Amino acid sequence: MSGQASDSNFIAFNISSQDKFQQNKNIQSLTEVSPIGKIWDKHRANTDKLLHYYAKADEHYFQQYAWRMRICSELLKFQLMPEESEGILKLKLSDARFCRVRHCPVCQWRRSLMWKARAYKIIPQVVTDYPKHRWLFITVNNFEGQFIVKINW
Repeated sequence: MSGQASDSNFIAFNISSQDKFQQNKNIQSLTEVSPIGKIWDKHRANTDKLLHYYAKADEHYFQQYAWRMRICSELLKFQLMPEESEGILKLKLSDARFCRVRHCPVCQWRRSLMWKARAYKIIPQVVTDYPKHRWLFITVNNFEGQFIVKINW
């Protein structure tokens, strides 16, 4: 992972495998700038492991997945944004290219963040629209062709 300042408001980071990072030891890493870097490193390392499995496959489309995953989130642009409550500057992702491969750990992590944000955004409206309704949490599992439903009250 390497970083370089591109503008006064933007900071660009190049996310890549650790062997490339070792070649440029004088470049600042995202982990050194923000704790967000550890999360990116974890998911990027899992993506690197998975892309090697895809690259070894005989099918051409799996090798295409490996190539797409290789360039996934390679360049990230962050913008320094003031935090709402305090006068602290916070890094916010402003531009990136993702591979959108179904099993890419980075893309799945980002997609889960998106759905989580959407759910948190809609919940207050649902509560005001249906104040007397109760919440029901259902987990559905498919076990050997049978659906098992777990209901939590």
